[in-house]
Parts: sequence; C-alpha cells; structure tokens
Amino acid sequence: MLKALLTDINGRVTEETPMSIVMDIEDDVPADSVTLKIKGMGFPVLTKVELFREGTLVFSGEIDEQTEIFGKKSYTEVIARDSSARLIDSEAYPMSFVNPSAKDIFDRYAKPFGFKELKGENRIYSGRFTVEKGISCYTAIRRFAMALYSVFPKCRGDELFIEGVKSEDVLEFGKNGIPVLDMRVVHLRCNRVSRVYFKYKDGEGYNTFVSDAGAENQGINKVRYINLASDGSSVKDADIIFDEAKKKSFYADVVCRGFLGDALGKTVLLTDNPEEYYVTSVRYTADEKGEYTKLRILKKEE
Repeated sequence: MLKALLTDINGRVTEETPMSIVMDIEDDVPADSVTLKIKGMGFPVLTKVELFREGTLVFSGEIDEQTEIFGKKSYTEVIARDSSARLIDSEAYPMSFVNPSAKDIFDRYAKPFGFKELKGENRIYSGRFTVEKGISCYTAIRRFAMALYSVFPKCRGDELFIEGVKSEDVLEFGKNGIPVLDMRVVHLRCNRVSRVYFKYKDGEGYNTFVSDAGAENQGINKVRYINLASDGSSVKDADIIFDEAKKKSFYADVVCRGFLGDALGKTVLLTDNPEEYYVTSVRYTADEKGEYTKLRILKKEE
C-alpha cells in the first residue's frame, strides 16, 4: 500500500495510510488522477496529496474534492489531479503567434502556472498559430503538440512533456515474466476508417481522397471529410485520422498483482507472442484485498 502525505490549507503535512486507492493514468487524457479513502473525518481543508512507494514519489497532485462520508465506517474521500490541472482550469490568453517554437508556447501558457522545465524537442510551428478566446491553457498546448508531435502532452510536477511520456523500459508478461491474473483482447473493426475526402475551395465538393489500403483490403468502407478551405486543417490530418482509427481498432487489458503505476509508455512483451506492445493507460487499485494494476496495451506500429 502507498503512503499518502496530505497538505492542508494551513500548510500542515500529515502522513496517512489510505483505506483504498484508485489511480488512473492515460496517455491521451490530460490529467492523471487519484481517489483516496482516508479513515476518519474532521480534516482541515486539504490542498495537496503526494503518494510514495518505498520512499519514491509516484504521484503528486492538487486536491479537487474532499468529501466526508458518515456511516458504520466513516471516512474522508479525496480526489486529486496532477499538476496539469493548473493548465486545464486556466483560460489561455487569446493571441496569434508567427512561427512559434515549443519554448514560446511553454513560456506563455505553462511557465506562469509554476512549470519550470520543458521536456522534449523544441520544434518550430511553420506559419501562424492562433489561440482562440475561451480555450484552456492545456488545450492551446495540446493543439500545438498534436500539430508538431502528434501526441498529447503530459505533466509531471513542474515539468511539461511536450512529446508525451516516453520510456525505454520493457515489461514482459507470462511464464517468463510478470504473472498475469487476467487478460482480455479486443478487436474493434468498427473504428477503422478507409478513406478521407478533401474540399480545397469553398463552393466545391469533396472531390479528392486518400485511402488506407490496409483497411480497404479488409473490406472496410468508412469515410471522413476534411474541409481545407475553412477549418484550418491540412492534408496531414488525414494521416492522423488513419493512425488514430487504427490505434483504436485493437487493445488488450492485462491485470496483474502489485504496483505498476509507472508503466505508461513502456514496451510490453507477451511470452510466446512475437508482437511488441506499449502501455497506453494504467489503473492501479489498492485496498484491504491487495494491490492490482490493469494495463491497457496497444500494438506498436511496424
């Protein structure tokens, strides 16, 4: 079980062993989150939670909700998100950039909220990048990251990973590695897309297209449309549509005992299976029955 350090509104820190923990981490969801049940009630307003495993920090976040539950087993429930919450909950200053770099976007939309370091290649956006009124700072950063890196940015403490969380580590499951309690393999043919059609000028139709040969060879006939004339899209967006559709057409859920809360982005090998996979989401749960981790894995692109 993880240890929790809770900071209250007065700056006082107390250590607790939670009754239960649920930690959710996904590569395409902005914020990692935890839900804790703490024995007892009457805590001051809590502002921050840090989770440690054997002295190593595994989660740090700001508390969003604090609820007292009365009953035979009274307890306090705490829900927190990681540091990306600061960016999600803050509106972005509307403005246009010309040929901005990742560092420019970081300095304008992350640094004012306590982020100190940009992790990843400092690529430059070619052309005008506009941040509209009403979107969050995270959305502005995500749009930039999707355009240049085709990934969701992630936050860890005071660091912003503009290229997402990457790992060189390898996990092997099965008789030669980590024991598997349960595994579910899901094929979602319904998510594949075979063609993307383009409109180049207002007043014209969607007269040209690109296709995913692999999907068409499987007999899939599902289309999408991109209006290049008015919605700020580009031809490259078709590749993103195909890649996301293929990505969402298969996944496997692997459940094992113990803590694998740091598995996001790691390569996964399955005994007697030549394919390589990677971890795209993590759900860690712990209570009096023990610790369990469920990993969602996707196939690595060839």
